[in-house]
Amino acid sequence: MVSTQISLFLDANVLVAASIAKSLLETASSKKIGSSLKFIFSCLDHQLTVKVSQQVLEEAARNIKIRNQEAVTHYEKILKILAGNLKFIIVDNPTLEEIKFAIPLTHKNDVPILAAAIKSRPDYLITWNRNHFINPKVKAACDFECMTPDIFMKKVLRIKPKTKSGGKKERISP
Repeated sequence: MVSTQISLFLDANVLVAASIAKSLLETASSKKIGSSLKFIFSCLDHQLTVKVSQQVLEEAARNIKIRNQEAVTHYEKILKILAGNLKFIIVDNPTLEEIKFAIPLTHKNDVPILAAAIKSRPDYLITWNRNHFINPKVKAACDFECMTPDIFMKKVLRIKPKTKSGGKKERISP
């Protein structure tokens, strides 16, 4: 089992994708949705420290309401499960100085999220947004690594993805 010393900062898109799953026990067909929900359960299994900012929580709630009103209940359940079963920390939103530091590193819409992640000092920032977070500028400026939920589960937790082909990766046609 991975140590509880590992801390993660979650981007809102991971919470949104996990919440949109049809239920907390079913995995929807979308890869992001299924992977995000599996990732949430992996955090619980490994008792990782999960950090978010108030802005992440608000952004996730807003996006879930826009995309799938029924998923709001799932989002609330996920937050309760995380808060009740592992070290779940809501960090303060970043200061103006912290935001200014992050401005040249990422897209303007993601600056407050990156600034909050930097402030929280995680080991990893988990996001589906490869373009805005998983890039050379962020990598050079931050003391943490940015990864998708899939890559984190594979590289850090050593969880191998399940495939329909009995262990062999399936080729996806364009």
